[in-house]
Amino acid sequence: NRHSSFGDQVQALLELGRAELDTEYGTLSEIRGEECVFKFVDANDQFIQPGDVVPVSATNCEIVASTERTLVLGNIEQDAPEETDRVSFTEWGISCYIGSPVFVEDEVYGTFCFYDTEPRADQFSEWEETLVDLMSGWVSHELQRQQVNDRLQAQNEQLEQFASIVSHDLRSPLDVAQGRLKLAREECDNEHLDAV
Repeated sequence: NRHSSFGDQVQALLELGRAELDTEYGTLSEIRGEECVFKFVDANDQFIQPGDVVPVSATNCEIVASTERTLVLGNIEQDAPEETDRVSFTEWGISCYIGSPVFVEDEVYGTFCFYDTEPRADQFSEWEETLVDLMSGWVSHELQRQQVNDRLQAQNEQLEQFASIVSHDLRSPLDVAQGRLKLAREECDNEHLDAV
């Protein structure tokens, strides 16, 4: 629906992705330096809430952000044993993960990903990977569009402010000039006054 808000559309994508991929969690996260901020969350429990902040190093999102590629781990213990020391595995029990980078102006904004505490019996399929890629691509496009719109709005506001100031600054001297011109016309008749 074109009239739905960005947030509603992201929420719908996360819900759809979770249903298609059969995962407990779906999130859009923003990476700010060493922090990972959960912007949107779709889950059956309250374990993760929008606005929650965790260290990037605790998550598999760090790999996605650093490689700038989709990460597919149907069974983290088997597929990436070197990643089992992350807090997401040791404390949160995240055992499978699929996530894609989200870009704004060619920079990694964050990740769009799905994960579960149960490992998958089989690997995520190519179609499932493509689905996550398409979803993250749409999110990237929308975030980029929002940023451009915000920038244009800010520029328009600056121009309006500038025009208002210039108009105010010009009005006073123009009023004075018109008053003096009127007085000059009363005192003499000169073709130069018409030009003025």
